[in-house]
Amino acid sequence: RALSHFPTVRLAGVGLRHGSGVWYYEALLLSGGLTQIGWANQKVECDPTRGNGIGDDAHSWAFDGWRVFKWHREQLAYG
Repeated sequence: RALSHFPTVRLAGVGLRHGSGVWYYEALLLSGGLTQIGWANQKVECDPTRGNGIGDDAHSWAFDGWRVFKWHREQLAYG
């Protein structure tokens, strides 16, 4: 559980190649409160001390179910 900042977790050795197809993933989030989940390309730059994580730059996209926003450089209402 994050007590400050916005920590980001990356899965090592997981990648997708550009081409045709459909991809999906499932995740079970066991902590309550603010959580953003998403995906990024290799150029993403996260800085938890400045509050920059998944969805906060041009190289990542995120969903925030707590505040009900989608993120890609900015917050946008979702749902």
